[in-house]
Amino acid sequence: MRKLATRTGCRAGGESSGLLYRPISYAEPRIATRLSHDFSDVRAYGGGEETPLSADDARSATPGPPKSASCDRPLTWADFPGPAPDKHDALTKWDLNLDGGKIRVSLSKKSGVRDRARNPSDRALNGCGEKVTACEQWLQANPGGWYSLGPVTGCAAAHSPNTPTKVTSISECQSVIGTECDQVAQLRSDCLLRHEQYHWNLACLFTAKGNAAIAAGANTAAVFTWVAARTNSLTKKYDKESNHGGEAGAQAAWESAIDGGMPDEKFTPARKAPKSPPGKKK
Repeated sequence: MRKLATRTGCRAGGESSGLLYRPISYAEPRIATRLSHDFSDVRAYGGGEETPLSADDARSATPGPPKSASCDRPLTWADFPGPAPDKHDALTKWDLNLDGGKIRVSLSKKSGVRDRARNPSDRALNGCGEKVTACEQWLQANPGGWYSLGPVTGCAAAHSPNTPTKVTSISECQSVIGTECDQVAQLRSDCLLRHEQYHWNLACLFTAKGNAAIAAGANTAAVFTWVAARTNSLTKKYDKESNHGGEAGAQAAWESAIDGGMPDEKFTPARKAPKSPPGKKK
């Protein structure tokens, strides 16, 4: 008799570059990046401005100083003070403001994360305590059986043992199953934070693009509206194409694109309709 308990993990990678936007560099977690935004079938979502501002709204946008999170350093879970919304493991949300003719981006205090990701080493919160108990109960009820944490499922494997770790004694539920589960929980937390990092990097990148356009003489209100609209649209596309980080290839491609500055994404002023020749009406 046997019992399998499934788990999840993930990976990806990225590179550098960008003229006004400087990608954040930081040590790679064991096997590069992010878990799907999910720990099981639960999804997370990263988002910017939910509704792009009109030009009039942009002109009257309330100036505000940046909050503690910075585009010049990697995020930590301390930058996510709130709980994650229902059905999300993490939420990255930002605010855009006009300040002295420049666009400022700040991480919203509404950004949040579930306790199991914030505290991946705490078995009371990371779900591993439940797995240890389940292991003990299974072996007690099924003498001669074995219990195992099954292979990684749900996204690309960030942590996958050569063979499933099987235990046959109740004492091993703590020492083997619990330890293995803790390692996976840490990897999942690292991966989740990495994916959220790239939601933030995307917002920082487009803020830099917007400020470059303003410095070149573009209309401030129009640029602000463009930045809000593009960050909103692209962060949703990032989640959809990467399956919240679950598709390793797509996740890696997005990281590379964002780190590379997405040069094809440029502010283009709206063209005015040509005037009709004198004496003719359309």
